Amino acid sequence: MIEVTALACTKCGSQLEIPLGIDRFACSHCGVQHSVNRGGGIISIEPIIDGLDNIREGTDRTASELAIKRLNKDKEELRRMIQFLESEWRRTARDIAAGAVAVTLGFLSVIGAIATDRSVVNMAPLLMLFALIAFGAGIYLLVTGWRDRNELQPQIDSQKRQYKQISVEIQHHKKIVGIQAGH
Repeated sequence: MIEVTALACTKCGSQLEIPLGIDRFACSHCGVQHSVNRGGGIISIEPIIDGLDNIREGTDRTASELAIKRLNKDKEELRRMIQFLESEWRRTARDIAAGAVAVTLGFLSVIGAIATDRSVVNMAPLLMLFALIAFGAGIYLLVTGWRDRNELQPQIDSQKRQYKQISVEIQHHKKIVGIQAGH
């Protein structure tokens, strides 16, 4: 008959039977690995995983601390990029407004050229030239303004999504490190 020693698992408390000569085993109930210590007529067990868990927790904490620093830098760069893109988006609104004004001035110049009293000085050719320039400039500003706006909006949306995602990642790492959200 094999000589066994009965001890309780350090994690789950299940009854374990440890045969003589076994120095390492896993609990059949919870799976925690133990090492068997024999000395001075006393047999004891201690979980092997605790040491590894402590190392893993320390490594996870350090990795999260580094990740928080990196992610905060990334977040700040994204914030600046979003500000730049939004300022460019506002510029497109000014371009569109200026284009609308120029087209309106061009239209009014055509009406003025048509309605000009030709008896004084014939201003019609000069007004038509102004109208052509105003129309051209206005159309250019309108087209480029809308084109730029349509290119900028998806970029702004994408940067804002990344900013949110990074904020979530930072909160995750703060939980690992043990930093509260308000600190």
